[in-house]
Amino acid sequence: MGFPKKCLVLAASFGLISCAFAKTPQFIEPVQVNIGGAGEAVTVADFNDDGKADLAAIAGSSVSVVLSTGSGFGTPVPYAINPGGTYITTGDFNRDGKLDLVTANTGGSISVLLGNGDGTFRSQIIRSTAKNAQRLAVADFNGDGIPDLAVAAGAYTSKLSVAVFLGNGDGSFRGGTVIAHEGTGVAAGDLNGDGKADLVATGGASVYVSISNGDGTFQPRVSYATSGLSYGAVVADLNGDGKLDVATTAFWNGYVSVLLGNGDGTLKNRVDYLTGYFPGPLTVNDIDGDGRPDLVIADEGSSSVSILFGKGDGTFRPQALYGVVGGIGSVATGDINGDGRVDIATVGSGAQVASVLLNSGKGVFPARPQYLVGYLLQVATGDFNDDGSDDVIVLEGYKVGVFLSKGDGTFLPKIWTEITGGNSLLVGDFNSDGRLDALAVGSTTYQVLLGNGDGTLQPISTQNFTLGLVGTADVNGDGKLDLISVLRTTVEVFLGSGDGTFGPPINTTIGEFSDGIVTDDFNGDGKLDLALSSDSGIELYKGNGDGTFQPPLTTAAKTLVPLRSGDLNGDGYPDLAGVNNKCLGVLFGNGDGTFQPEIDWDLNYLYD
Repeated sequence: MGFPKKCLVLAASFGLISCAFAKTPQFIEPVQVNIGGAGEAVTVADFNDDGKADLAAIAGSSVSVVLSTGSGFGTPVPYAINPGGTYITTGDFNRDGKLDLVTANTGGSISVLLGNGDGTFRSQIIRSTAKNAQRLAVADFNGDGIPDLAVAAGAYTSKLSVAVFLGNGDGSFRGGTVIAHEGTGVAAGDLNGDGKADLVATGGASVYVSISNGDGTFQPRVSYATSGLSYGAVVADLNGDGKLDVATTAFWNGYVSVLLGNGDGTLKNRVDYLTGYFPGPLTVNDIDGDGRPDLVIADEGSSSVSILFGKGDGTFRPQALYGVVGGIGSVATGDINGDGRVDIATVGSGAQVASVLLNSGKGVFPARPQYLVGYLLQVATGDFNDDGSDDVIVLEGYKVGVFLSKGDGTFLPKIWTEITGGNSLLVGDFNSDGRLDALAVGSTTYQVLLGNGDGTLQPISTQNFTLGLVGTADVNGDGKLDLISVLRTTVEVFLGSGDGTFGPPINTTIGEFSDGIVTDDFNGDGKLDLALSSDSGIELYKGNGDGTFQPPLTTAAKTLVPLRSGDLNGDGYPDLAGVNNKCLGVLFGNGDGTFQPEIDWDLNYLYD
């Protein structure tokens, strides 16, 4: 008797489900680019004027510049900056027509690296700021044609001061106005159409707009509500009406808030769009080449990039999600390989490499399709919309999400249903209507979510429950699914009513705590039996057909978790199998409720 060497494994963890399929992949892996040190932030621009965008990344106490060759990347060249660099951007600060770099440094400074136009840079020019400089925005705040800087500085959890430093035109800056703003993000743009750059800052659950007086000072700020703790911010015309709009990420909530501009410096109420986990910095560009601005977000909690493709009217399609290498704390866009398509570069805090997503056209990027689920507790499959293709359902604490299959190995965006909480998830037709339902089991309650047949779920009342190892089966043979829970010394059976509810528990005492549970008709009498794996071996409880069980028969075996049943040797009798450490243990059934001695296979030898 043998077992197949190639197995399908479904692994669940914090953050993402990543699926690789038998068909030719739509994506390839991201390109890893050595940046010569522990990364913190990245920007993309053409530093040597060859038509290809290059990378500049903060790596330790230096900026590493990596020039693109179109088919690859050169060796990183480091340029010293003050310690603690957290943010990097570009501008022509000495007005020589060549791109320069500027960094915000947590030690209380900004570093300016003037570009030579050939991809090299001069030594830094240092300007002191308030302590803990975090973010930068470049704009002409006083109308003299020279780029100025807005610097957000302060501790992450406290109020930040946004200081405006006016440019001298030689790469140096002089002190300007300090504006009291909360938060961690800053951006600039002419929101009221008067030709003067206004200031946008984020903080708390708000975004703040300060209208410019045109001399480097600003009018009192006006606040607008966002969906949560605001982080990154961008200013751009997102709906093509010639008026600048604002988009900001809500770090803890996992949303982007879009606030369309009225053209007079005020903003409309926000519209929220789901992103990846813990969205941070974001940028705007036309990723799919349709002439409409798209949003690109660095999802710091899930090491992914979310792309919200714009419809051109200020609204966005559901997120497309791409995994990156080495974590993510910064994102930038540009045509890195010179093919006329906008690419994406990211770098994670402490990572030694940048992750480059090369655009293969229409916004298709190099990565396997990934589907965000947040803090994943359990995953299962089933056909929730009756189209003949299995869908994926996930449990994430107080939410259950359904990913409907397209039938080609990819999935539609998740459909979330709020629940009262759960630790495990079961799937079955609990109300006998022919549609697949779900059951979320928590520490003290369980909740049935009835399927509507279109991928949506309808939660019904929560029932009290003592959490154990849970499963479902038709224990009493009435055609309705029942609920089984194994506690330390008790098996509880809740008989299904056929309407999504269950009766009170019927208890059977068991000998000791069990680590694995499975139901099957092990003795061929037409009634479901219960097999448990414990320290003493396999305990078989023959079913009486009414939800109760007979005293156990014990067969010596290792503790096998998870325990599964099936006819493994083709003799018509159900067998048992499970894993103990690095061994696969199998007990062949005799058809009368007893089993042959356990046979073990070393899992190290089951794979090619």
